[in-house]
Amino acid sequence: LNVGKKVGLKVGDRLSVERVSREIKDPATNQVLRRLTSPVGLIELTDVDDVSAVGKIVSGADFKEGDVAKTVTQ
Repeated sequence: LNVGKKVGLKVGDRLSVERVSREIKDPATNQVLRRLTSPVGLIELTDVDDVSAVGKIVSGADFKEGDVAKTVTQ
């Protein structure tokens, strides 16, 4: 992951991984108002430094670059 201790992550944290399935945009400004996501899986962090983190897959498959990780526990 491209985030680490600087944003509060630590070894053992679990993160839900989601994929953006649709963007809803303002028709006048074309600004993204909301991103709809679908679940991909769950990871648990095994190594964290200031600006990056590595995790193991707890569940799910087919993880891809660009997926979004959200903290489940801290």
